[in-house]
Amino acid sequence: FVSGYCMKKSITREEFYARLLGRAAHERATTASLDLLWWMNAKINLNIRYASNKQLSFFFQKYRESVVAEINEPDQFNLLTALSYKNEGILKSLNSKQGDTSLNVYFDQAVDWYKKVNPAYLEQPQSIIGISGADEMIVPRKTLFIYPDLRFSFHPTEPRAFIHFYFTDVFLEYILNKQLFDVFYQGMDDLKTISGWLNDYNVKMFVPISFQSFKIRYDILQQLASTLEQRNAAQSQDFNLLYLYLGYDAQHAGEQEKMLGYYRKIQPNILLNILRTKEYANNVNDHAFRLIAYAVKGFTQSGHPDEAYHIVSAFKKPSNRSSLYAFAASQMLVEKLDKDIIQGLIDSSRLELNRTQNVTGGQPNRQVLAYALAMQNPEKNKEEINRLVKNLPQKLGANRGTASAYAFHQKLFEADATIPNMISDDDLAGSLARIFYSYSLAGNDKIPGEWKTYRENYVALIVRSINYEDESN
Repeated sequence: FVSGYCMKKSITREEFYARLLGRAAHERATTASLDLLWWMNAKINLNIRYASNKQLSFFFQKYRESVVAEINEPDQFNLLTALSYKNEGILKSLNSKQGDTSLNVYFDQAVDWYKKVNPAYLEQPQSIIGISGADEMIVPRKTLFIYPDLRFSFHPTEPRAFIHFYFTDVFLEYILNKQLFDVFYQGMDDLKTISGWLNDYNVKMFVPISFQSFKIRYDILQQLASTLEQRNAAQSQDFNLLYLYLGYDAQHAGEQEKMLGYYRKIQPNILLNILRTKEYANNVNDHAFRLIAYAVKGFTQSGHPDEAYHIVSAFKKPSNRSSLYAFAASQMLVEKLDKDIIQGLIDSSRLELNRTQNVTGGQPNRQVLAYALAMQNPEKNKEEINRLVKNLPQKLGANRGTASAYAFHQKLFEADATIPNMISDDDLAGSLARIFYSYSLAGNDKIPGEWKTYRENYVALIVRSINYEDESN
């Protein structure tokens, strides 16, 4: 079959098996084949997507046999073989628990083959795909190997679809543990593969379950940051995402000094660079904006409002500054922190809202501030909440915020009464889900350990909503 197919398509067996194995990666097209929600309309062979390790071993062996049969140039042969072992270890890790070091045997072989490649060959340029078939990049040949994850030169599925190359942190863990970071990333340009990987990671984290992705482990991010600091490399590239994620993880681990240390490494003058993603209806930018709002919260709750302002002042639109203050206030209310500090954040959000000149847009900060006021006291602040949301083009989100705030305060009757009449079953289900989620937040400290992962995977754009307004125009 393979011989006949390759003859018909005028491709080599090496390319055939490479593309087949590319389809074993888990990403959005995998979930989109399940026909559970409206956007799940892809038709991908799930037998390949969910290939067992035994099946992956079979096809990687076939791939390497094709390399032996068809590739005569020694450097190309060695590099393709090295990539095959690297990719085999990564793809098999998707079937394993995070932290399974038994797969390091593949990475050991990959590095051994990689070291056989002439350095001059590794520096030669080659074309690879960017985020779609219409996006082409010219990079050194070594990029596919030193990229800390799966990275293909071709699009593994539909060329018009977006593809972002974050799948797992296991290869970066291997690089760090084996002291290979300085071997692979000798120059400042090599570090672009790390910052590019973090950008791809951030894209998938706005709703990781849809991409079938897990978070990068906190300890791996810490090792990466420490290694970059030893190289004095943190300022050579835009690593704001790294420190935003580290600050967020430290904040939720209750490690205040670490949190402050990571957030202080953020470069506010280039902060807007991480808010330029065009895919997925602005949800990626909203997620990055949410991480920035947590930095504002972290600085404020730890008694450093001046440093919080330094982050906020990177934004010129009052609506964005208002949203950041209001979001920080709402999350501090969830955690039942200092009421006076929270009131200061709410006052700052109001002040920025009143500075808004252009009132023709959606003004998403109104919804965020309304939610913060509802979380503070839904009855006392009812009149101001209604003024804030009455002219919003879409009121259901704001309504759900108020309903969920009643639920947080254990007032389920009032929460249910807040839901509008005559809405669709889908909208009703979404509203009830928010109510149940917020009701459970009041007992956050009583959640059994086995349910923490479930809690952490609630979709943030639904339960911790914030919207970024583009400042690039």
